[in-house]
Amino acid sequence: MAIDIGGSSAKILAARYHDGQVEIMDQYSVATRPVSVDGHVRINVPELLELIKTGIRDLRSKGIQPQTMGIDTFGNGYGLLDDSLALLELPYFYKDTRTKGILSRMGQVVPIDELYRSSGVYPTDIRVLMQLFYDAGHPDSPIHRCRWLLLLPDLLNFYLTGQITAEESMASVADLLDATGRRWNTAVMERLGIPTKILPPLVEGGRSLHPLTQAVAAEVGGALQVVTVTSHDTEAALLAAPGLDDNKVFASIGTSLIFGTRTAQPIISQQGFDGAFKTMRGPFGYSLCRDFNAMWLFEQCMTLWRRERPSLSYDDVMDACRSAGENTTYLNVCDPCLRMEGGNILESIAAYCRETEQTVPRTMGEIANCVFDSIVLQALWSLEQVRQITGRSYQGLSAIGGGIRNALLMQRLADALELPVTTGSGVSSALGNVLMQLYATGELPDEASVRRTAQHSFISSTFLPRPDPTGKWKKALLTLNTIDKRKGNWR
Repeated sequence: MAIDIGGSSAKILAARYHDGQVEIMDQYSVATRPVSVDGHVRINVPELLELIKTGIRDLRSKGIQPQTMGIDTFGNGYGLLDDSLALLELPYFYKDTRTKGILSRMGQVVPIDELYRSSGVYPTDIRVLMQLFYDAGHPDSPIHRCRWLLLLPDLLNFYLTGQITAEESMASVADLLDATGRRWNTAVMERLGIPTKILPPLVEGGRSLHPLTQAVAAEVGGALQVVTVTSHDTEAALLAAPGLDDNKVFASIGTSLIFGTRTAQPIISQQGFDGAFKTMRGPFGYSLCRDFNAMWLFEQCMTLWRRERPSLSYDDVMDACRSAGENTTYLNVCDPCLRMEGGNILESIAAYCRETEQTVPRTMGEIANCVFDSIVLQALWSLEQVRQITGRSYQGLSAIGGGIRNALLMQRLADALELPVTTGSGVSSALGNVLMQLYATGELPDEASVRRTAQHSFISSTFLPRPDPTGKWKKALLTLNTIDKRKGNWR
């Protein structure tokens, strides 16, 4: 059983391993919404726990008897427990604004480039390290009464099993590990005034499993082993990325697009810092990657278009894209003006185009084409950076995440990157979660068997690059680079 918790919904999935492949027996999604407490956005931990327990009971009511389960979640959530192991407050959701601008204060204690070199993770104000620095600087914060820091999936595991640990992939994306990805970065945390006695023992995903407590087992109708899987949802998803090896790059396409490649060792460089890359610890190695605004932009547009046309479908928009003609307007999707919550994204796009002296897209098809092409250009720029940082060439792109359902976007990625794009499972994080449970129980003995099983467990599609006789994408990237230099932006 896999529990895959995203920022707005959770997937509950039951699967069995049979004849060399994972067969999905049951799956459904449940909305998960953060709550507002005292003007701050918080993670509703009691709701998530009840969702998990209800999921177990529902499967058993259908005659499905899971033997193991695992939890993966979005990054940058954590809870603080006191000496009696009680949660001191509901954890903050990563979109809470209390840490906005925190990096300038942190940089006065530890320079930002030094922070990057110490961990390999480019600093942003939403990471757990920055949130803890904020907490440490406020005398009334619960961190000063805290006994244990538990990252979100570890917190949920604690309530189910009573075990207090920290899984490496989640600790890595939280920017709490050193450059090896295997030890707490205590030297930096102590300089920042963050107490390090609150850090639990680190464990590698897929290496431990524990039974439900007697109380929880009684609630859900029986015993069950909880596996500490690769608990960061992106790293879990990469386990199920089709054919991913040293010769391929990957793109996890959702609200953001996470673009990168797998590496055997951490790669920390000045170019990585300049390009806002991060090296994250994952199963069987590391991910060198960067993330940027992606389908969030399109979804914001869809929300506004549906105010005028409530029945508007994604197919309607794709049809409009195909009839809109060639796009010649490009956005830097990392520009702060295009990442504002609560604004009118259509007005922001128009203002960006006027400021950069480009044609303002007017129709739904023109705007969608502009957004999709701009996402593709950011991926093309990222590919060039990855090639330079690693000194390697690549023969394909492995694509996962909800965005893979957009065939138009997949074809444009193939065309621009001049690489075949192979799409994976629509539930990659949950599938990776299941694969790590099989690894933990010994059904799958090594990375090769994990990846082979993943490849046999879903039907993939491949988009081949089409000829580009006019050099459209390279010219478009030059245009965007010129705009960025004029605006003083960086990626």
